Amino acid sequence: MLKASELQDLATIVPPEYHDRIRLPFIIIRRTDLGRSVFTVSGERIDQFAVQKILGNTKDGLHESYKHGEQTYIYRPELTELVRRFHSLVAIGFGIPEELSDYAPRRD
Repeated sequence: MLKASELQDLATIVPPEYHDRIRLPFIIIRRTDLGRSVFTVSGERIDQFAVQKILGNTKDGLHESYKHGEQTYIYRPELTELVRRFHSLVAIGFGIPEELSDYAPRRD
């Protein structure tokens, strides 16, 4: 369940014109192929933008973040801060690199 207080806090951080486009919970993927404490924000650019706004990593608007076009990486201390502030709005997953996906057993 998403906590109303956390949703209200999020609404004060992210500009109102983007509220209806953010998908919750934020899905944060641990990327073991990139290092021990590297995570990516899954989803659309708006979701990555919202996480960067929460963490205070950007003062840009959404349109400026599209210009950068880069994948958003966050690190363990940032993830800790994100979960501390918005526990109910974050889900953490684990992924494997695409080049290793052929090694997974089939479940057909």
